[in-house]
Amino acid sequence: MALGPLTPLYAFLYHAAPMFASFRGAAKCAFLSALFLSVLAGVGSETLWRRPDRPTPFLMAAGTLGLRPRPRPGRGKSFLPVLAMLAASAAGGAGLWLLAHGNAAQDAWASLLGRLASTGVADVAAGTLRDPGFLEASARFAAVSLLAAAAKLALFGGLLSPAARACAGTGAGWAFIVLAVGEMLVFAAGSRASMSSRLDRPPAWKPSLLDRAGDARVLHEGPLHANSGMVWGSSNLWGHDPLLRKRYAEFMAVSQGLQPDQGGQYLRFTRTSPVLAILRLKRVLQEDPGRPVVTVPGAFPRVMLVRDWAVVNGRDAVLRALFLPGVDLAKLVILETPPFPGAGVQRPSQGPPAPGPPISWKTGGSARVVAETTDELDIEAQTPDPALLLVTDAYAPGWRASPLEGSDQREYRVLPADHVLRAVPLSPGRHRLRLEYSPTSFRVGAIVSALALAGFLGWTARLLMRRTNKESSGSLSFPS
Repeated sequence: MALGPLTPLYAFLYHAAPMFASFRGAAKCAFLSALFLSVLAGVGSETLWRRPDRPTPFLMAAGTLGLRPRPRPGRGKSFLPVLAMLAASAAGGAGLWLLAHGNAAQDAWASLLGRLASTGVADVAAGTLRDPGFLEASARFAAVSLLAAAAKLALFGGLLSPAARACAGTGAGWAFIVLAVGEMLVFAAGSRASMSSRLDRPPAWKPSLLDRAGDARVLHEGPLHANSGMVWGSSNLWGHDPLLRKRYAEFMAVSQGLQPDQGGQYLRFTRTSPVLAILRLKRVLQEDPGRPVVTVPGAFPRVMLVRDWAVVNGRDAVLRALFLPGVDLAKLVILETPPFPGAGVQRPSQGPPAPGPPISWKTGGSARVVAETTDELDIEAQTPDPALLLVTDAYAPGWRASPLEGSDQREYRVLPADHVLRAVPLSPGRHRLRLEYSPTSFRVGAIVSALALAGFLGWTARLLMRRTNKESSGSLSFPS
């Protein structure tokens, strides 16, 4: 997975293995691959240090081919240092060649980068790979990296040599550890990206960013500050979210005049639809100095009661109904299933809704949030008539509603409303309920993780017991 289409196995798994084609950004798996390879390298290093007379990879590969060589005691002690020195010579020679052979080295390096660009997996513009300045700088960086690798391999081979182990004894082992830790620290220091957390913002934006009444949201029209809300403390309508919900992406795409399937992580905003008010959008922040802030009227509150609904079937039909001119979404909720038993396609109207704020009727209906965490939302509501509790947060199948003490209703359901929001049908009376995000996949993953942890701890305990028993019997060999 981490190497992507560069391996012949990837295409087979992509078309044959279930769910394999659903992974987005295969290169991101390189982190997990590097993590597990580091663990394997640590285990192998410890094994080599404790049992250098074990069969080397060369001997193991020969045995796999049927040659069945017999490892002789001490062969690993001499073979591995020689192998490390040969690798150091190859890396050092390549680095010196890149530094010393001017045009020839530049041409060879340019050819290598050209082949990389032809694969289509390089996250660098093709023009950059052909830029003379970039070619020179990248070739110099590669040469220095090869020389550093050669030095580390030479040290590694020297520490594994029988002479070093005989002279230094335990000190060689500590030197081996210092070398490994030092290499990791140097790599981390060179790979760390840093920036100031104090991002500049136009002075005209400050009042909008500080206004959080009713959990209002803002939209950064340009891509430069799409994720700046995490630093500024504002609630953003949009950002570069790699875990974007499909319903949300479809809704936002239609709001910009696109087809639902054109929604994605990097959506470009060219218009401000009034329908975005259902997502609590109150202001749009623009890079234009002449008009830095655009106010969106009618931003919805966090929770509200609505007593009229219509059931519409099909994604495209629902989105088309939401953006029809003249539809007042503060008084009518578009649902995909009937909210109450026996309800038809549309609830019969009992006269026009009473004027006033959407969360309060003349008969006294009300709703408010009393507590919240990242995964839970506690709500109190009171309604004299059957109504829908509309929560203007994104809908996902994992949201569940349960009654709290003092609630008149014993069961609650969470329905998709207006394609992207949540709706909970309420019977007449007083309600105290909790919305909790608890998807089935999370619970299954927690069980699998607990079983894996138990197995790991059990295996670790077994290894420790074997080591203790062998040490007590006078054997210091490392358990296999």
